Amino acid sequence: MELLLDSHALLWTLYTPTLLPSGLADILREPTTHLSVSEGSVWELSDKAAKGRLPLAGNSVSQFMARHRGVGRDTAAH
Repeated sequence: MELLLDSHALLWTLYTPTLLPSGLADILREPTTHLSVSEGSVWELSDKAAKGRLPLAGNSVSQFMARHRGVGRDTAAH
């Protein structure tokens, strides 16, 4: 399965998976699920992290991207 995560879904996946709809966390953990994030979402969240508006993400784009890559999937920005 291939899923394109929006900004909220990405944040919830990384920081508060309990906010994900029932069953979605299981789908996201499936080894056959390929997660993608749009360049727009990455830009939006990186900008917020750089401005200190995402405290759990760190305060730099590199910290946010390191956390993004930490999802453990073959994620790609399209």
